[in-house]
Amino acid sequence: MAEPIHEPKTEQRTPKLRVADDNFQPLVSVVIPLYNAEEFVYEAVKSVLQQTYQRIEVLVVDDGSTDNSLLSLKEALKQENVRLISIDENKGVANARNQGIELARGEYVCFLDSDDTWSPVKVERQLEHLLKTGADVCCTGYRHVNAGGKELRQVIPPADNICYEKLLNQNVIGCSTVMAKKDVLRREKFKKIGHEDFCFWLDLLREQRTRIVGLKTPLVDYRIVESSLSRNKLRAAMWTWKIYRESQQLSFLESVGHFSEYALRSLRKYAWPQSYIH
Repeated sequence: MAEPIHEPKTEQRTPKLRVADDNFQPLVSVVIPLYNAEEFVYEAVKSVLQQTYQRIEVLVVDDGSTDNSLLSLKEALKQENVRLISIDENKGVANARNQGIELARGEYVCFLDSDDTWSPVKVERQLEHLLKTGADVCCTGYRHVNAGGKELRQVIPPADNICYEKLLNQNVIGCSTVMAKKDVLRREKFKKIGHEDFCFWLDLLREQRTRIVGLKTPLVDYRIVESSLSRNKLRAAMWTWKIYRESQQLSFLESVGHFSEYALRSLRKYAWPQSYIH
């Protein structure tokens, strides 16, 4: 189980912006794609059910799991605000997220990978920030933790608007940190491609109709396995190049420019021992 996430003591809360103090209480849908994650999925769901903001529905989208993932969620699935969506055969995380968006009842949608966890104030803080800024999508900072929950580093997104050109240089949006207006998400589909979330955010931003903002506070624990980092970074680089050339249809020279910036930032991100600020 991951170590609990604590908010920085120096940050002051503003009572008048607290969602709990307002009459506006929108339903927030949380989409959790699931495929053979019996070791961690219960902790993921539990972190959602323990949110300080209570008007939440959880959509567990089972993508044909063959292990004991559903058994580990037996008690959680008895709760009335937890829904199971079953897909008979494994079709991938992109399809699972698309299914979740289509079936979500909430005005806002969050994503959470089945091996990640949230701070108890994540939904409340993020909804406050969206209402305050008037943005369509909000991402937050997050912590990289190992399989045992030990913090490896923090990754902090920019606090201002995230634009298309800057996002091409590096994906600063952690998918498990996102909260967005459902109607905005329905403008696009997650594609079955490597880095499907990166491609999705770029597609949303390309037409300049979507405003994405960052919230610097780390509110998510993102679980990684250190032994697989080198292999994953090489594979991620190939996926990124493919997104530039095929999905976003950038020219060769444009792709080289953005890829060079991507490579430099990636080196800084994993070389920095404690934290990385985009």
